[in-house]
Amino acid sequence: MRLDDLRRLVADSAPGDWHKIGCYGAGADSADRPGHRSVFVFRADVNLTMAYGASIDDGEPWEDAELAPGPKHDVRGVLLDVLWAGALVDRQALYLVDHGRGILPDYEDEAIDTGQLDAEAVARTAPARAVRAARLMLCLTKGFSTFDEEARAGHRFDSYFHRSGIVEIPDGRASDEQAERTENSL
Repeated sequence: MRLDDLRRLVADSAPGDWHKIGCYGAGADSADRPGHRSVFVFRADVNLTMAYGASIDDGEPWEDAELAPGPKHDVRGVLLDVLWAGALVDRQALYLVDHGRGILPDYEDEAIDTGQLDAEAVARTAPARAVRAARLMLCLTKGFSTFDEEARAGHRFDSYFHRSGIVEIPDGRASDEQAERTENSL
């Protein structure tokens, strides 16, 4: 299987396509231990697994009022590792906001031409595939079996995503820099 096909398979999958296994005992997701908190096995082909939750930067949060608007601006980075037949083949950073109630994709600060002479704005952008993977992880970690179930629970992903200011770049339209950057992400 080609890496791009694997990334597409993960991004296009639904929560019900995965079986969750807690790493610290019967479904436990202890944030107090190092390493991944959960493993997800793709039901259609057990060669494909994802490990989720290992902290980036020793789990130390940073403040970002734009990415995490609300009373607390803490953001924590975690990893989503994709494995094929037990071998690590892909890795993506995700960001936990609002004490883990929201999960956002990795993003890139990109200069955008405003159309005015010598004026540029900076926008946070993320490829659509990374946005879909972040939504999938929110559903899987919160126990939603479908995207519709997550939507009925209050559009949790959409709410955090829109407040973050990240702009979703449709698949196939990412700039060359973004395509190169996402070589190591979903």
